[in-house]
Amino acid sequence: MVLEADPALAPLAYTIFSIAMTTFRLLGDPIRGRLGSVLTIRLAGVLATAGYALVLVSPILGDPLRVVCAWTGWALAGVGLATVVPVLFSAVGAAGGRVGRALAMVTAFGYSGLLLGPAVLGFVAEAASLPVALIIPAVLAAVVTAAGSPAIRALLALSSAAPSEPSTPGKEPTPNSAPDPAPDRAAVRD
Repeated sequence: MVLEADPALAPLAYTIFSIAMTTFRLLGDPIRGRLGSVLTIRLAGVLATAGYALVLVSPILGDPLRVVCAWTGWALAGVGLATVVPVLFSAVGAAGGRVGRALAMVTAFGYSGLLLGPAVLGFVAEAASLPVALIIPAVLAAVVTAAGSPAIRALLALSSAAPSEPSTPGKEPTPNSAPDPAPDRAAVRD
């Protein structure tokens, strides 16, 4: 046991993570609408990274703080990770072009992580230790912090620079036809 806590308390870490993630997944659109995609993804990465840092340092703390620190870390990780995928999907969708293909690629990477992540973490935890294995998602959360905002900014730049696509493949719009409405900028602003 990493935290040397009561085995009855161990499942609460996952419960806390799940409740935090679900709550902030439901609040994600209003948050993104208020803060913008770039700031939302940056805050998401910072919160997730801080959460994993708390989880990683919790074993070295004294007895009463150890579990509370880990639970707080899992809550922060859940809050941070909750908005990453919705913000990414929204930015890819607003970028225009071949949205279906781009969303399929993003989704394929996401499902690959869902399938491979637990196996990789389990292998590293078995070979080294669970705290060493948890460094992997901590580093990935830091990557979201560092690369998320520039990536979202680049996707948003594509959405403002992309010409409107014809509604029917192979058919060009006529000069008298109305242009496609612009995407909702409030949902994707910086």
